Amino acid sequence: MKKAVVCALALLALGFAALSARADTAENMQIVYEYITETLGYNRAAACGIMSNIQYESNFRPNAVGDGGNAYGICQWNSRRQSLINYCERNGFESWQDIYGQLGYLGYELVNNKKKVGAFLSQVPDTPQGAYDAGWYFCVYFEIPANRYEKGIKRGRTAVTRYFTMYGGTYETYAVHFSAQGGSGVPGNQSKIEGVPLTLSSQVPVQPGHVFTGWSPDPDAIVPDYAPGDSYTENRSVTLYAVWSLYTPEELLYRVEDGACVITGYTGQSAQVTVPASIDGIKVERVQAGAFGLLPFPGTVYLPATVTDIEDGAFPSGAMLAAFPGSYAHRWALENGFGCLVVFGPNTFTAGTLLSALGEEAFSGTLITCADLSASRVTDLDASVFAYCPRLRAAALPAGICYIAPGAFPAGTLILAPEGSWAESYARSEGYDFLPLN
Repeated sequence: MKKAVVCALALLALGFAALSARADTAENMQIVYEYITETLGYNRAAACGIMSNIQYESNFRPNAVGDGGNAYGICQWNSRRQSLINYCERNGFESWQDIYGQLGYLGYELVNNKKKVGAFLSQVPDTPQGAYDAGWYFCVYFEIPANRYEKGIKRGRTAVTRYFTMYGGTYETYAVHFSAQGGSGVPGNQSKIEGVPLTLSSQVPVQPGHVFTGWSPDPDAIVPDYAPGDSYTENRSVTLYAVWSLYTPEELLYRVEDGACVITGYTGQSAQVTVPASIDGIKVERVQAGAFGLLPFPGTVYLPATVTDIEDGAFPSGAMLAAFPGSYAHRWALENGFGCLVVFGPNTFTAGTLLSALGEEAFSGTLITCADLSASRVTDLDASVFAYCPRLRAAALPAGICYIAPGAFPAGTLILAPEGSWAESYARSEGYDFLPLN
């Protein structure tokens, strides 16, 4: 009997401890929110982005310890831990181990050694999109955990779905439908949350005699906008239509050599041919001499980024190739005198002819992979336009551009522009890889 009473009291004590911890968390959450919005002056969306990160870092516990004992506090300061201690001692806080001293140091960092993060947070709109952007950006450039880009997506989502609604905000949801356009195995409908990127289904439809190349909101598209598993970021409902290649498998001849597909011939009559990245699960890596010798004139062959070897004479004179910017096929086409249609693919910003200017930080912190400004009337680019774009790999620039700030693009960005243009001179002088844009 005595043992049962002791167990019951122990369980009761654990229950009270759990309730106390939840109460402390709720109280600290309110302290954090009020400090960010009232003392620092950020809006609700920015506060929600920061709070989402604090949840994942420490669950609002100022005494939280992580990283094998090296990280401490609500933001899990590691290498900057001594700076936290020094700041609290200099500024009269009772302890660097309580939430008030840590919030003071957080505010200090946002206007000093993390001032770019502070500047970004100060301009996000008080919308679901703003909350997502704040959560993602704070994770990637303030917390900087392992796998920060993937964690940034999760924290941005939580900023919207939990904290933005907790403090009176609302968000819309958008339906994403798929049409197989004659195929089967179409993915089920998906729902996108306002401001939060949606990972498209990885399910691939099939259609006899066709190869699926991706999805597009345009039912008549030849080049897809999205691949399975890509991010859909627009805040609107959409129907995505399957894009099919224009050849049948039996018309594309190949052999398997050293574990890879070698395209050896084409027997079809279509002037537009899409070479898939793989055939029967085997990656396509090479195009043999004479493979497209019977291609109707004028003809266009789309080549995937997997192709790393093209033999001389693979295509007839006058053929047009289509390839991703900077890929082996793109460079080979230019070096061998073939016209090349640049296919930017998913997560590309494409500017129309009406665009004449881009504001500061227009794409800062986004996940775009390519920027096609070639048709625009943009004449200058500020250094901040593409700041903090970790996945940007290529930018196509118009002939009329006449000023680009130094360091406007992340290191390693491929610049495409007309030969002899000011943009070409900029790319070469700044050390960017350059390819002429037809």
